[in-house]
Amino acid sequence: MGKRIQASLLALASAVSIAAPGYAFGHDHPRRGLAVGGECSECDFSDKNLAAAAFINADFTDSTFARSEMSNATFMECRFSSTDFSDTVITHSVMHGVSFSDVDMTEADLRHSALERVNFSDSDLTEADFSNGSLVFVTFIGSQLRETRFASAHTQQVNFRRAELDNTQFRSASLRHANFAESEGRDVDFRSADLTDASFENAELNGVDFRDANLAGVNFTGAQFTNVRGLTKTSLSSACGDETTDLGVSMELPACSNSSYELVISEDMLSLLPAEAMEQARMVLQELESQDGIRLEVLTELGLALEEHAEHLDRDAIQEAAREAMRDLARAERDIRRAERDRQRAERDAARRYQRESREAAREAQERAYEEAVEAQEQAYEEALEGQARALEDARAAQAYAHAYAQAQAQAQAEANSQGMRVVIQYGQSSGTHYMFGPDEHGLLGASPEPAPPPPPPDPEP
Repeated sequence: MGKRIQASLLALASAVSIAAPGYAFGHDHPRRGLAVGGECSECDFSDKNLAAAAFINADFTDSTFARSEMSNATFMECRFSSTDFSDTVITHSVMHGVSFSDVDMTEADLRHSALERVNFSDSDLTEADFSNGSLVFVTFIGSQLRETRFASAHTQQVNFRRAELDNTQFRSASLRHANFAESEGRDVDFRSADLTDASFENAELNGVDFRDANLAGVNFTGAQFTNVRGLTKTSLSSACGDETTDLGVSMELPACSNSSYELVISEDMLSLLPAEAMEQARMVLQELESQDGIRLEVLTELGLALEEHAEHLDRDAIQEAAREAMRDLARAERDIRRAERDRQRAERDAARRYQRESREAAREAQERAYEEAVEAQEQAYEEALEGQARALEDARAAQAYAHAYAQAQAQAQAEANSQGMRVVIQYGQSSGTHYMFGPDEHGLLGASPEPAPPPPPPDPEP
């Protein structure tokens, strides 16, 4: 669709009233009181100052508000799809009827915000902060809540079904009637939290801290917990479960009287309704299905229609069949999750084996290289010693040769001096020593030196 912006009359009136020098969407620091509405696709509002802005009937797709300042903002009946809110400051904000579908809200700061009828399904809320906020009818179905903080938050009817909880912080939060069914994760902190009438049906959590938490009326049907802290007979006195419940403690819980379940509506069930109720039900279904990421769990309007037009049905039998079907579905989903975990565990084991074998092969190669290097060093040392020995022998031979030469020259010179002759001893290409004895009649060796004159007689003594 490209980039398309439809500014509402409210945004236009706001822009005119403040007489801003720049256009509202393009100005880096818009004035307080800016109102935004309409549709926007692939729009970039990152690193902008949108504090105290009002978003009314806005529809953003594939856009970004990353690292923007949006504190004290108001969101009314808005829709954000595949939009980036990472590292955005949205503190003290107000949201009513807002859908965040498949959005990135990692490290978003929503502290002290009031949220009502807000959908965060299938979104990444890693390290987001909802501390000290108010959340009413807020949905986190299938969301990633790793290291997300809800400390001291006040919630009502909040849905965490199938959420990924990892180091999630709910300390001192009010979580009455919260739904944690089928949630998975580890190291979840519920210390001093109010979990009255909350549901953990078929949840699988490792490392849960319930110390000083209020667990009155909590539904643990099918829950699988390990490494749990804070569960006592007193704290579980009014909780319930079933035969598959495993909380990591040796305590059995009474069966729950009214297990929660999902109501799945099919065309066959709709056909049981009168025409006017059927049309109403289809309209409700279409409206809910138009909200991305929302799984149909509670259909209020359709439930009222069934109450009004289906009294002749055996409601207890239908509810029991629905509960049994949902239990079968939950067991099947749990088996699938376990099979998936087994597969992931097998892959991790294979990866660890490969790494171990790679390390062993590398260590063996290193040892071989070290041994070869030691052998090469020893061989080089031996060759160096042999070369040094040969050089020493050659030096000794040369020294002996030079000594013999000096002796021969001295002997020949002594004999020559005794006979009044000169001797030439030559070493060169012709091997051996050459001696010449007798007078040099032909002057081959040059003139003989004149004899030295006798010393003068000494002076007579006085």
